Amino acid sequence: MVDSMARAAECAWLGDAGRRGPNGDSGKATDPFGPWRSGAARRVQAGVWVVESAIWARMATIVDVDVLLEVVGAAFAAGIGITAIFGLVIYGSTRFDDLRREGNALGAAAFATLAAVGLAAFVGAVVLGLVVMTSK
Repeated sequence: MVDSMARAAECAWLGDAGRRGPNGDSGKATDPFGPWRSGAARRVQAGVWVVESAIWARMATIVDVDVLLEVVGAAFAAGIGITAIFGLVIYGSTRFDDLRREGNALGAAAFATLAAVGLAAFVGAVVLGLVVMTSK
């Protein structure tokens, strides 16, 4: 890290973005900020690049991509699963209501059972999710 910063600082001193005159000074520069503007700007840019690359390198060691992808995959699967289970609850309760109105007691009982099992699975999944989130 120190070596790369030292090299970046050396490189920044080498160039002055074409502002140095034939005498080696910046006296003929037409920059409104003065003759030292371009060299100072180049040094700051090099320093920023080194700091930025060091930050990204540090973040690469902090963020574990495998664990992050595992969490994203688990969240996606849980979201799809919870949605499908609750869809069964809605479907079972709707069909139960329709069949009960028509007088089909056996079909209504089957769909009421589907809705109850789906609701139990939904509540169980939500409780399991809360337990997993609070235990880690």
